[in-house]
Amino acid sequence: MDKDLKLFELLSDGEFHSGEVIAKLFGVTRSRVWSLINSLEEKGVIVSRVRGKGYRYRGGSFLLDSNHIEQKLSPLALYYFPSITSTNDIAREYLKTSDQPLLVVAEHQTGGRGRRGRQWASCYAHNLLFTYGVPRFSAMQGLEGLSLLVGLTLVDVVNASLGVDAKVKWPNDVLINGAKLAGVLVEIQGDIGGDYSLIIGVGLNVNESPSVGDREVTSLMKNFGRAINRSELLVAFVDQLRRNINLFCLEGFSSFSGRWNEMDAYRGCQVQVEQGGEILVGLSRGVNANGVLDIEVEGELRSVHGGEVSLRAVYE
Repeated sequence: MDKDLKLFELLSDGEFHSGEVIAKLFGVTRSRVWSLINSLEEKGVIVSRVRGKGYRYRGGSFLLDSNHIEQKLSPLALYYFPSITSTNDIAREYLKTSDQPLLVVAEHQTGGRGRRGRQWASCYAHNLLFTYGVPRFSAMQGLEGLSLLVGLTLVDVVNASLGVDAKVKWPNDVLINGAKLAGVLVEIQGDIGGDYSLIIGVGLNVNESPSVGDREVTSLMKNFGRAINRSELLVAFVDQLRRNINLFCLEGFSSFSGRWNEMDAYRGCQVQVEQGGEILVGLSRGVNANGVLDIEVEGELRSVHGGEVSLRAVYE
């Protein structure tokens, strides 16, 4: 077992563990225990150190139960990692030889990223960092609106499971009270005109709100009031996502556009859209059946497609 994984599992029971006990368990010297603790802290885990008692972690989060996830989502192929660069990158490699859908899950990422090349940061074993991959993907209506569908699925699952009030933000963010809860990064591998694989990367703040520059972020734990079982939440989301993607393949985004507009955080708000060198300011009128955003500018509807787009309410 990975040392970070093993140490986190030991300390997360909330009890103090002496340096001597940890040293024996890992087969290292007492001085080496400091390095083990520091390795966890470098990944965002705050460990309490009390002289005469030892070390403990009281953050309220636990490791993912890979056996439970695999059993519930069978026959999906599950790949579970303590720490990797990016779940999207790993999924891309596995999809080259896979003949069935797969799920890559990590407790920690060193190179996680969102749209526009932004880094996606997360504390070790607190949030959900995963990629759902589908080989030889084929959607009769094309890919337009797919990232919106993923965000909507997240919103519906967390709201139904936890009673929070999450909303979608075009094109692929999930918000609670205006603060970012999750992000989606959809990529394809192969020829869009032929056989290609679908790669859906998701970062969801479950039991921790990472510090990300000047952007306001939040977590499910912050809004729900206690720690969330990440394994159960992941199973619920992937199960629903599979069903929604099957419908999307047959009917496209049109089956979901009405629901998406109901959950749109900015619909009817004055917004500013930056696309390339152009800035549009107007009222957000939601999305059409293809997932294209409509902005009313001086009484005229302007369509905004995907790409390098930044959308924010004017009051921000």
